[in-house]
Parts: sequence; C-alpha cells; structure tokens
Amino acid sequence: MSKPKDQTAPDPRPTPPVEPQLEDCCGNGCDPCVFDAYQMAMDRYREALAAWEAKQATSAKRSSQTLVASAPNGRLTKPDGK
Repeated sequence: MSKPKDQTAPDPRPTPPVEPQLEDCCGNGCDPCVFDAYQMAMDRYREALAAWEAKQATSAKRSSQTLVASAPNGRLTKPDGK
C-alpha cells in the first residue's frame, strides 16, 4: 500500500545541470555532443524553473488571501498592532 502524498512536502527550486568542461568533449563530432546534451538539459531546467516560479507565485497569492480572510476584522495589521 502506498503512502498518501504529503501536501505540505517541500517543493525545492529546480537546480541547473552541471556545465561540462571543455575537456569533456572528445572532439569526434558525437551526436549529441556533451554540449548539446547540456543545452537540452538547460532547456528542460528553464521550463521546470518557470513552472516552479509560477507555482510559487500562486502559492504566495493564496497564502496572502488566506491571511486576510483569517484576520479577525478582515484587514491586515502591522506587527505592532496598528
């Protein structure tokens, strides 16, 4: 039996792929070359990062709406209560 997915699990920011060093390429014209593979991985990273940023913005917006809705008077106050 599988565990239910934790809805509060951390959602880490995607990490970029490691860029290959010049000496990682053998110079034999491989298809794909390690640099081609890196560019494809960077494309996937950029897509994942954009999706993650959009998700974070949506989560932040929901959190601020929940905060306003849960304030006793329906208004936000400064930490000093004013």
